[in-house]
Amino acid sequence: MDEERIPILVASGQFSLNSVQADGPQNSYDLLSVALDRLVEDAGIPAAKLASAIDVIACPQSLSAPPGGLPAATALAIGAKPSRTFYSTTGGNTPQWFVNQYATSIARGEMQAVLLAGLEMLKTSAQSNMDSSYLARTREIVSPKLIGDTRTGTNAHEVAHGLSMPVQVYPLFENALRAHYGESIAEHQNQIGLLYEQFSQIASRNPHAWFPQGMSKEEIIQVTEKNRYIGFPYTKFMNPIIGVNQAAACLLTSVGVAKRLGIHPDNWISPVGVGDCHDHWYPSERANFYSSPAIHLAARNALGMAQCSIDDIDYFDLYSCFPSAIQIARDEIGLSKMDDRALTVTGGLRFAGGPGNNYPMHSIATMMNVLRADPQAKGLVSGLGWNITKHSLCIYSHYSNRSRSHLLTNSAEDLQSKVDALERIMVDPQPSGNGTVETYTLLFDRLGQPKQGVIVGRLQNGQRFLANTEESEDIFSNMMQEEIVGLKGTVKSGDAANKFYFA
Repeated sequence: MDEERIPILVASGQFSLNSVQADGPQNSYDLLSVALDRLVEDAGIPAAKLASAIDVIACPQSLSAPPGGLPAATALAIGAKPSRTFYSTTGGNTPQWFVNQYATSIARGEMQAVLLAGLEMLKTSAQSNMDSSYLARTREIVSPKLIGDTRTGTNAHEVAHGLSMPVQVYPLFENALRAHYGESIAEHQNQIGLLYEQFSQIASRNPHAWFPQGMSKEEIIQVTEKNRYIGFPYTKFMNPIIGVNQAAACLLTSVGVAKRLGIHPDNWISPVGVGDCHDHWYPSERANFYSSPAIHLAARNALGMAQCSIDDIDYFDLYSCFPSAIQIARDEIGLSKMDDRALTVTGGLRFAGGPGNNYPMHSIATMMNVLRADPQAKGLVSGLGWNITKHSLCIYSHYSNRSRSHLLTNSAEDLQSKVDALERIMVDPQPSGNGTVETYTLLFDRLGQPKQGVIVGRLQNGQRFLANTEESEDIFSNMMQEEIVGLKGTVKSGDAANKFYFA
């Protein structure tokens, strides 16, 4: 491979506006501009010179910008005139997926310099806050192409039983993990409390963190008026925070372009191993609720491409929307529960901030700085979309520490074919008869009161079923105090939703 075409990340910028100030950004365009100004400063060359090299701009979907408007806003803010722009569908894997895809394109000579940028400004406004004043100036910028899978995260049958959003689905993974590990409810809550305590401590040292104050395990797991259950066993402090004002951007280019621009080699970070694939799309079709074959394969692919083992990785930032996502990724990439390496460099979505689909952009930007400070180290970043569904992983090293083999091909299609070949569990939409609980959750209202029990189970013939429990205080109480996984009962089909009755 021509060394001039080796893909490298050369600059990044982040900005978190924890409170609206009179002299601070008042809209998402200005918020984005600050992050891009910091990226230019990080590159160490004039903005006009940097902008002249950018031929591609790609942005994750944002709730704080008009549909498809973010790539044009990015071009306008930095002064670039790209020949191609892209805008993604929903997915927290997107920024890492961008790096994996476009690094390969750069290595093939198909792209020159790709600017990746994203944001959310939902703390200030839940509505689009890029007004029309800038839109008129973007007419000459090429229209973005929508890329990515347009499917929603759950199917109609799952939605009918209360599983429409990740906040309702991820507790199913957590309760399944607890049973898989053989831990009691109290033991497992203690474990995930300790995990998030570590994440919060790391966030307290992150200058870009949304919540820079460390929290104790007790504060995270104890149910209080300010820390109610959302979906058992998750308290509010175990859920991600999307109401943030945060922006981040990274510049991906080649060694040849970086040399021509005059960006110092000390800045260069190499993606040396990648992996992209997705699990069976809908959670109810998967073999179980405590593993991810796609993460396992993506990690093996990335490690093989980087010619290293998991023992060679010094730093991690595992996608951290919920504790179960971290634990499943940890298990699948080959880390033991006793490994003392931290699983985040930012502090995670709960504490560092969860700007929608753009969180991994902050992971990548932070990892770049970590590896610049420790150039002999390697780092692994993972992104995740929907309900432990879409996965993108990358191993990074400082350019001076890269292996002699270079990133040539992203074998995403081969990886995906292996996942697609795995068995899909049949779901009986109208079950009737005896069944066993496989996993479950108890969903709560905004006042902290339990409102709906959700059961995922297996019939005697091996088919899976979804059902809701009876609305009973005794049943709801038992679901929080006793191990429900493995209990038997009877399921009956219904017009709107199936119903499960404990034996």
